[in-house]
Amino acid sequence: MRDQTPLRLLLTLCGALLVLAAATACAGPREAAVDLDALLSGTQAPTAEQPTAAPTEVTQPRPTSAPRAEVVPVLDENCVNCHTNQEMLMTLATEAEEPLSTGEGWGSVPPMEAWEKVLISKEAVTTGVHAFISCTDCHGGNDVEDMEEAHVGLIADPSDAPTSVCGECHTDVQAAHNGSLHQTLAGFDTALHQRSIPENHPALDEMQANNCSSCHASCGDCHISQPMPVGGGLLAGHQFVQEPPMTQTCTACHGSRVGNEYTGGNEGIPADVHFTQGEMTCVACHNGNEMHGQGLAVSHRFQGTRTPRCESCHEAALTVAAGIEEHTIHGQDVACQVCHSVEYTNCSGCHVQQTEDGVPYYEMDPSWMEFRIGLNTNRTPERPWQYILVRHVPITPDSFDFYGENLLPNFNARPTWLETTPHNIQRVTPQAERCENCHGNPDIFLTLDAVAEDELEANRSVIVSEPPSLTLLDQVQRAPQDEPQQPTSED
Repeated sequence: MRDQTPLRLLLTLCGALLVLAAATACAGPREAAVDLDALLSGTQAPTAEQPTAAPTEVTQPRPTSAPRAEVVPVLDENCVNCHTNQEMLMTLATEAEEPLSTGEGWGSVPPMEAWEKVLISKEAVTTGVHAFISCTDCHGGNDVEDMEEAHVGLIADPSDAPTSVCGECHTDVQAAHNGSLHQTLAGFDTALHQRSIPENHPALDEMQANNCSSCHASCGDCHISQPMPVGGGLLAGHQFVQEPPMTQTCTACHGSRVGNEYTGGNEGIPADVHFTQGEMTCVACHNGNEMHGQGLAVSHRFQGTRTPRCESCHEAALTVAAGIEEHTIHGQDVACQVCHSVEYTNCSGCHVQQTEDGVPYYEMDPSWMEFRIGLNTNRTPERPWQYILVRHVPITPDSFDFYGENLLPNFNARPTWLETTPHNIQRVTPQAERCENCHGNPDIFLTLDAVAEDELEANRSVIVSEPPSLTLLDQVQRAPQDEPQQPTSED
């Protein structure tokens, strides 16, 4: 379980402000409080301007409820009085002795003020899909005026497993999500345990709990708030956002590689054609079932059913009738990205540590841009290709030495260049312009001289000993034709 949950923003804000004699802040003059009757009737707006409603909102009530023509709000008066009062929240945030961090994550996320992160909108408490559920039903705590007492027993993130209340209504989604990689981070265990031994697993588990687990995603991380690694903050005033905004949720966590590749954040490298021409967001390809883990209980993202699939949209382009010779020749031997991706980020190493005060942090070695084709070590009917793209991952034998010596004694049991699916797809790429740009070109293959000497043993299974060359017939067919001779005066 991580140390700070995604909606810990509620507890973080209010907890930091308790030192300001919070009781008087909430139990003081009622002039600043919201008139609930007026709020419900629409004759009085909240104290200050509220966040806009989510772009897409679920309108169905909880499955166990009888159909209703309209939502009947169930309000916790004191919770609403504080969290819809922008002026009060701004004052408390300004007077706080400890500045509230905006958070820094993997992606670039628009900054939010501390008060803005916990400001609830009028729509959320009157017409929102969860407005018929009281605050304390999900968050616990107490609906009283005294702030300190109000937050006793507060559940900052009600969607966080294993205590999630989302499953009371969304049983199928919650059950699947509890086993999804977003929740379990099982991919870390798969990789690290393969490089280690059982005796070292407890130390690695401690390392992950301190340095890695804050990046897991609960339901609220996508549908209610921004992820905690980028500072948290409500997406739309506590409205339920059915289709999570890409730049505030997806690339907030998957920003340094996927986000930059997809949106063109790497200098000199174009954005993905699906972004520039299709204006597609992540959920256009990665659907809800995949995100929730429904039917995809796996221990690694390259395990099990391949989803999404390029063929889902481009099936016609792979047929003989399409007349694309390269697709006909390479279809089952070369992954789509090998021909249609361009350079992408590769990472050196990551070193996790803690400060003298016990605060976890990490240091990353410099990354670089490179394009490398390697061998597929997982050839199955789902992934039949011989050649795939590989990316260097941030791991070294001493990455976790802070937690114990030689925690990765089987470091070479797993490659440091692993299968990757870059999100920078182009229709035309340098390696696809001419056959010779790929065939016989060692510069784009993971050859021996492209791998660090101390990592050769780990990567032998993915190293391409000799790049494939054109056959003699191909060379003859593709050789430029001799220019016709010009007639001479003697002819």
